[in-house]
Amino acid sequence: MRAQTSACSVEPTLAMARPEGSAGPIKLVALDIDGTLLNGERLIPEANCLAISRARKKGVKVVLATARTFLSALPFGQELDLDTPLICANGALIEDLQGVEWWSKGIDLGLAREIAAWADAEGHALTTLVGDLVYSTWSNFSTGEDWKPRPYERAVDTNLAALTAPPLRIIAVGEETCQALLERFESQVKGEVRFDRYERDGRLLFVIAVHAAASKQDALAFISARWGLMAAQVMALSDNLPDLPMLRWAGIGVVMGNAPLEMRERARWVAPSNDEAGVGWAIHRFVLGEEDM
Repeated sequence: MRAQTSACSVEPTLAMARPEGSAGPIKLVALDIDGTLLNGERLIPEANCLAISRARKKGVKVVLATARTFLSALPFGQELDLDTPLICANGALIEDLQGVEWWSKGIDLGLAREIAAWADAEGHALTTLVGDLVYSTWSNFSTGEDWKPRPYERAVDTNLAALTAPPLRIIAVGEETCQALLERFESQVKGEVRFDRYERDGRLLFVIAVHAAASKQDALAFISARWGLMAAQVMALSDNLPDLPMLRWAGIGVVMGNAPLEMRERARWVAPSNDEAGVGWAIHRFVLGEEDM
């Protein structure tokens, strides 16, 4: 485990019953990573680690469900000593910590090449996940003297050059590129590709394109069925609007306090923010049957 990723060393103490109206007993907890499990410094607060450990000792399974790649998410699964598969690329991939794929849903290669060729012609830089590797055009990389790509990153001269196989995920960054991509392809590829929008304060920050049949909700349902669990036995947490279907599917769907206002207003349960160890709060309240940290 990477000790430097712990941001708090205070043991939470609670002592109240599960709140009325919860769907327990919870047997599976699904956690988004960025903005949910991690705080603003991209560290796992110690209070989250302790709550997750206590839940696992009671037999509760914990699954990370993220837009990240497998190799990017893996260190957090290892830090938490999880033995469950990772849901990656917004549900396009389920892979366990031994590297065994449970499912993989890539975007049609011909369609992906059409998107890449359009982006190249229009001067838009994309980031493309193929297998375990993330390909970006040079304009997406820092070129400072100290810059070094992460082991799973590759720089390419064109978006099209990245597509050696069907991609699991294509990311457009920046409002101009995102809007252009959506206007050009969203209606054309409906039913084949889904475009997940990530916004903050009314601004479109980035868009993630995945196979239309790939979602965190479907991936979580697949894992739950494999383990003989029902939706009512699942708690899911996130701070991102594209994850609302997963939160609605789960018996208990918890929105982080740092989520966009629109998401918090539509939520039944709102946890403290990621900087306040909201994951630990939710586990104590809904899984361990305790109220105040």
